[in-house]
Amino acid sequence: MRIGGGTLGILANALGENDYGTIWTVGHGMKGAGAGYGFAGITEIGAFIEQGAKVRDCAQVRLGIKRLEHYLDHVDIVYE
Repeated sequence: MRIGGGTLGILANALGENDYGTIWTVGHGMKGAGAGYGFAGITEIGAFIEQGAKVRDCAQVRLGIKRLEHYLDHVDIVYE
């Protein structure tokens, strides 16, 4: 798993510290921002992470981080 700075790093660090408040905040922000910028995948993953944080489900949050990493590695951005 490639974890550096940015959102992935924040989520990984927060998960390591059981900081579900930060995880919820990041997931919630992703959910809103993804839709606003036309990235439905980010919205879906953000909602998944947000829900995992809400119920304090470490496995769900970890899976959400993996999904986000995969999405970011494979998204194609087209500028028009």
